[in-house]
Amino acid sequence: MAKKKPNLLERALAGNVKAMYTLGQKIYDECNSSWHQPDEVFQEAFKWLQKAADGGEMRAYTTLGYMYASGKGVESNPMKALNCFKKAADAGDDNAAFMVGFMKKQMK
Repeated sequence: MAKKKPNLLERALAGNVKAMYTLGQKIYDECNSSWHQPDEVFQEAFKWLQKAADGGEMRAYTTLGYMYASGKGVESNPMKALNCFKKAADAGDDNAAFMVGFMKKQMK
């Protein structure tokens, strides 16, 4: 009998950084596409995205930046948002680079 392939959550729980990012991003995207989601759902997305970022997944910083900027799943914090966007921009994310410029203008 063939061994069952671990699902996304199982891979994330096992420490797979890419799975952590994918899981967190999927939860975040599903939350944003719904009219209203409880903050606990966004907090779950934040948890996985933060773990992915801590594990070196730079793409996670862009979404973390949006979460800090909007206060979804975490207390709103413009400076933390800007720092997340800077990390992602430094890794080559064009959307994050745009947000760095946008936020700097807004903070003046």
